[in-house]
Amino acid sequence: MRRLIGLAMLALLTACASLLTRDLPQLQIAPAALGQPRTVQQQLQISYPGGGAVMDAVLQMDQDGVEVIASAMGLRLATLDYDGHTLKAQTLPAMKVPPQRIMNDLLMVFAPQNVLQQALPQGWTVHDDGNKRTILRGADPAIDISWDNPDHWQGRAVLVHHQLAYTLTIDSSTVE
Repeated sequence: MRRLIGLAMLALLTACASLLTRDLPQLQIAPAALGQPRTVQQQLQISYPGGGAVMDAVLQMDQDGVEVIASAMGLRLATLDYDGHTLKAQTLPAMKVPPQRIMNDLLMVFAPQNVLQQALPQGWTVHDDGNKRTILRGADPAIDISWDNPDHWQGRAVLVHHQLAYTLTIDSSTVE
């Protein structure tokens, strides 16, 4: 009986993990394509059915890479290093969102439309209309993004992932 319960729990955990990562492979976007080097302080709030989380982050970007350090209540949850091809991540077990998901979301929010379109898999398209972006999988809206500032690196961005049923709100300000 214990063995059966253990197998059922393993299947449930595997299903939850695949739900968080099944929609897109790691996007391949050169950091130089994201714009000028910058350091941005962010507050990330993710909400999903049955819960949510808030964390602070510092994103540092230059021509060679993107580094994200995420923390909550003074505890470093994750360090992500992305060079445009490979994502290296150091995370604590308390970090429930997969590093690939975090980096893909940041890339979908901050990459220019033409750069993002080239990085998306076949069958995915991106449409920008002023302060809104829609990413379609086939004909179905998969992700909606809105910004409250024409400079997307400043102010609030909201990403709604329809397929995975979560919302990510990012409040950003440049560190001088």
